[in-house]
Amino acid sequence: MDRTASPERIAVLQDQYRHAFTRYQLAKRTADQAEAACNAALRACEAAHDDEVNAGREVMRAAAALEAASDTAFLTEHGISAC
Repeated sequence: MDRTASPERIAVLQDQYRHAFTRYQLAKRTADQAEAACNAALRACEAAHDDEVNAGREVMRAAAALEAASDTAFLTEHGISAC
């Protein structure tokens, strides 16, 4: 088997290498951008979830306050002490 390559063959291989490397760089850049977008979306999702949890807690506090005020109003309306 002849281990030598003609200059033309070397030129073809170099061209194939450059083309493959360019495709790799584009794919890497696209993957990096997609990963950054994914990370940003994850952070946004986590922040939205935190907001949801905090809003749920506020709802529970407001419901408890409303219930207490309603109970007090009912008792007062009927002349019953809230003790």
